[in-house]
Amino acid sequence: MLSTAKFSPKPDAFEKDKDLLICITCGNQFPVTSTADIAPAPHKCRVCEDPRQFVPATGQEWTTYQKLLDADTKNKFMPIDEDDRIVRILTDPGVGISQTPIILRTPRGIAIWDCCAFLDPSTVSDILAMTSAEQPLLGIFISHPHFYGSSLTWARALGCSIYVHERDREWWLREDGLEDGRVVWWNGTKLDIVEGLSVIRCGGHFDGSSVMHWDRSSSKDNAAGDASAPHPTSGVVLCSDTFGIAPDRRTVTFLWSYPNMLPLPPQEVTKVWSALRPLQFEDAYSSWPGVQLNGEARKKVLDGARRFIQLEGWTENDFQFAD
Repeated sequence: MLSTAKFSPKPDAFEKDKDLLICITCGNQFPVTSTADIAPAPHKCRVCEDPRQFVPATGQEWTTYQKLLDADTKNKFMPIDEDDRIVRILTDPGVGISQTPIILRTPRGIAIWDCCAFLDPSTVSDILAMTSAEQPLLGIFISHPHFYGSSLTWARALGCSIYVHERDREWWLREDGLEDGRVVWWNGTKLDIVEGLSVIRCGGHFDGSSVMHWDRSSSKDNAAGDASAPHPTSGVVLCSDTFGIAPDRRTVTFLWSYPNMLPLPPQEVTKVWSALRPLQFEDAYSSWPGVQLNGEARKKVLDGARRFIQLEGWTENDFQFAD
């Protein structure tokens, strides 16, 4: 299981970082307050310069925590209807691609999946209020570079570590946070956090693109959250956009670039499925409200992978997709 460094929450973390630049398009936070300090020239967001993202036709724009606060930006906590132990954090109005970090309230601890651009002291206090000696904050776990957001400020304010796959290290922008071991670079195909909770590297969208898997089958897991509400006992995957869930909630897709609509090669899709194949899960949740699979999620991902690579030109003789 995961062995974590112990940090204390820093109430001044927000105040120290309130004027750091945040890319309006992708929501990633930079460790500088002036565009002149972003290297190399012409001082643009290198995440958005990558062909998986984009710089808007109107040009590069920046914001900060302080500007977002001045615009009355707020974070709202939204437990999902199917399982109140899974809580989205929705920023209103949205910033960047408007992804929602997800809090998993397992009986063995609280995990935060992915991050976003906006943070305020109220968000910090609300998250810390969910924790206890029995349910400590386990850390912030990031699926891929588009969702780094302002995770370093989050981690400092909350007193936890950030877990990022080593293969995506080149995209990390907050080099000022590496000196104290706050950022943990993990390797391999699986990061076991606590019993029943793990992160799985699938690759594809980025080399380190990952999903979070929670096995809810134990009686201890099923007892967490609101005791008056029944809880699912099947596995659940938080997929971010390692695989994409279509609006019909029956179809999935696999893209190298979502905004630029560039597909993954069939070979990469087979690798994604190979990583997911050992997992048992009935539900899957993306990083946006309502974009989810409830029931037969594993089968839908397998069927979607088969369909996708056939539409890419492969025949059944070109691949072996075992269930």
